[in-house]
Amino acid sequence: MFADMSKKRILGIVGLLAAGVVAPFIVPPALEHQFKVRFVLWGVALLVALLRDFSAATQAASAVALPPDTVVILEGPANFKNGWVMIGGVLKLTRDQLVFSAHGFAQKARVYAWELRHLEELQPASTLGLVPNAIEARFGSVRSKFVVEGRDAWMSAIRAAAAKRRPVPGPISNV
Repeated sequence: MFADMSKKRILGIVGLLAAGVVAPFIVPPALEHQFKVRFVLWGVALLVALLRDFSAATQAASAVALPPDTVVILEGPANFKNGWVMIGGVLKLTRDQLVFSAHGFAQKARVYAWELRHLEELQPASTLGLVPNAIEARFGSVRSKFVVEGRDAWMSAIRAAAAKRRPVPGPISNV
């Protein structure tokens, strides 16, 4: 739903930028001022609509239904690296899972979930090797990277929640 709206807005912005590039070659000098005013007004209108779409998409991702007894420990905007693509959405930490809800702004809205009891490794990461704002988690053989605000707070909360979900080692029996 949001992907369709945002694609139309993005195409409108691309069309507007293309008009701005070719305008000096086709707009008569007598109409340049009028063209510039309309160009700015259309640009502002498209950007406002795009921001409105983005806000609605983020709210929808945040409202993803979790089971009624689920306690959300930490929640915030995040990007999830899925292959070569960064997907925007909302990351939620519950007592049992790490849940990412893609907002569907520029891609399909999806929900990804990882069981904390399967968390094997959690380490800080960087975006483009420069910006220290990401975490990388390994659940079995699956590595997941998230770009978040407050990386240290996320890492300590995830570690604390995962520690409560790990089975307590007991005596080994040879039967």
